[in-house]
Amino acid sequence: MRGALPALAALAVLAVLPLRGEESGAFEFKIEIRQGCAKGAVITRFRGGLGRVVIPADLGGAPVTAIGPEAFFEARGITSLEIPPSVTRIGEGAFFGCVNLAEAALPPALRVIPERAFYGCIRLERVEIPPSVEVIGKDAFAYCRRLSLPWDA
Repeated sequence: MRGALPALAALAVLAVLPLRGEESGAFEFKIEIRQGCAKGAVITRFRGGLGRVVIPADLGGAPVTAIGPEAFFEARGITSLEIPPSVTRIGEGAFFGCVNLAEAALPPALRVIPERAFYGCIRLERVEIPPSVEVIGKDAFAYCRRLSLPWDA
């Protein structure tokens, strides 16, 4: 039985780690697993598409709950972005360098816009920031030359 305990402990640790990466259309994602149950899909990379991008509410049978760090890094073809209400987290630099992005609608449950989230989105003119947002990270909107904000971003 002594040998079985370390093996069981290792399985318990694996139960909280994300599943392997998967793909669906233009999105690469991982499914977060906690206590043996799928808790949500995290977009890890955007691989294409021009114009308006609508992030799906569901990937791999799980609700999309997060956009990972730099997931849309320099996705130059995006002009507008719609994020589903199920998303509660956006990683640092998620939309860094999306130079043609002109508008984005952020989800209603989002509490933090992290550092460099929209850094260098030089054509960004309009962002719908929900009232749930409590923190806007440093340089979240730096070099968004067309965007007017009532504070220094």
